[in-house]
Amino acid sequence: MGETTAKVLIVDDEDNVQRALRRELHGEPYEVFCASSGEEGLIVAAEHRPEVIISDYRMPGLTGVEFLSSAREMLPDTLGILLTGQASMDAVIAAINQARAYRFLTKPWDKMQLLQTIRDAVSHYRLVDENRRLHAEVQTQNETLQMINTTLEQKVKERTAELQEKNERLTRMDRMKSDFLAIAGHELRTPLSVMAGYAQMLQDTGDQLDDLQKKTMYDQIAGGAERLSTITDQILDMAREERIVTLLRRQDCHVGGLIDRVVDGCRTFLEARGQSIALDVPGDLPVITADPNGVTDVLTNLLLNAIRFTQDGGSIVVGAGAGAGADEVLTYVQDNGLGIPKDEQDRIFEPFYEVGSALHHSSGRIEFQSKSMGLGLAIAKSIVARHGGRIAVDSEPDAGSTFTVYWPCAGSLEGVAAGVVREHPE
Repeated sequence: MGETTAKVLIVDDEDNVQRALRRELHGEPYEVFCASSGEEGLIVAAEHRPEVIISDYRMPGLTGVEFLSSAREMLPDTLGILLTGQASMDAVIAAINQARAYRFLTKPWDKMQLLQTIRDAVSHYRLVDENRRLHAEVQTQNETLQMINTTLEQKVKERTAELQEKNERLTRMDRMKSDFLAIAGHELRTPLSVMAGYAQMLQDTGDQLDDLQKKTMYDQIAGGAERLSTITDQILDMAREERIVTLLRRQDCHVGGLIDRVVDGCRTFLEARGQSIALDVPGDLPVITADPNGVTDVLTNLLLNAIRFTQDGGSIVVGAGAGAGADEVLTYVQDNGLGIPKDEQDRIFEPFYEVGSALHHSSGRIEFQSKSMGLGLAIAKSIVARHGGRIAVDSEPDAGSTFTVYWPCAGSLEGVAAGVVREHPE
C-alpha cells in the first residue's frame, strides 16, 4: 500500500452487497474492511479508524443512521455514506440531521457516481486532516515565535538595564572624577598655603622672631608636609588596590591586641574632641590568620571616621565577637554620630565618594564633619576582601553608625603565593 491508500469500511447485512461493493473498489487505492451489522461495524471502526464508511440504511439491530451517529461520536472526522433501496425525503433528512452523513446514494448505485463520491469523501477527509495539521503547525510556530519574542524582549530588557547600569556607573565615575579634582585641589592647596605662608614669614621676618615663634612656624610647616604625605599615601594606596593584589604578610593575630593598638593611637584625637570610647572585646575569641598591618589600617580608618562624624562629647564603642560561623570573628566600630542616609550606604565604599557634596568639602583629619579624599572606606573594603572577609554598615541618620568587619579565622589569599604580586584580570 502506498501513502495515498485510504481505509474504507463497508457495513451491510447482505453478503452479496458487500462482495459487490468490494468488486467496485477493486483496483482503487483503498484498503477495504467489511462488517455485517452496525454493532460489528463499530468494533471494526474502532480498530482500523477508516476515513470513509459506506453503510446500508436498513439493518437489523442498529439502523444505518444510528450506526453512523455512534461512529461519528467515536471518529468525528470520518465521513459516512448511506445506501438505501427505498430513498425518501424523510430518510435523507434523518441521515443529514442525525448521522450527519456526507452523501446519500440509492440502490442500485451508479459505479461512477459511487467511486466519485468515495474519492470526494477521501479528499474532504484529508483536506480537513491537513488543515488541522497546518493549524497545529502554525500554532506551534506562533508559540515558538511568541517564546522567541518573549526571550528577545527579556534580553532587550536585560541589555537595556545593563547599558543603563553602565551609563549610570560612567555618570557616577565622571562625577567622582569631578569631585576628586575638587577635593584633591582643596586638600592639596590647604597645607601648601599654610607651608607657603609660614615659609614666607620666616623669609621676611625670620631675624625678628624668637626661638619659640620660629619653632611654632616650623611645626606648622612640618604638619603641612605630613598632611601632604598622608594625602599622597592615600592616593597611592588606592591606585595599588585598584591595580594589583599586594602581598599580605599573614600571621596568627589576636584581634584584642590589634584593637588596643588602634585605640591607643587615636586617644589624642578622642581627647581633643572630648569623646568617650569603650572597648567590648571578649578574652576567648579565636585567633585569626591575617596581616596585622592590614587589620590595623581597616580599624584605624573606621575609628577615624567615627571620630570625624560624631559630635564633640559623643561616644564610640570598638568591639569584637564571634561571627555567624565557627570560622569567623567580627570586629566593629559603633558611634552615636550623624549617621548615613540609606540611599548612600552602598556608595560610601566607592573610591573618592564622600557623604554630602564636594562643594561643601572641608579639610581636616579629626574635626567634626571634616572631609577627606574619600579613599579610606574603599581601601578598607579592598583589604578586607583580600583577606576573604566582608564589611557591612548599619546606620540611621542622626542615630549613629555601626561598621562591622567579618574576618575568617583561617582564610587564604586566593591566587597569590608568598612573595608574588600579580595584576588583576580584566
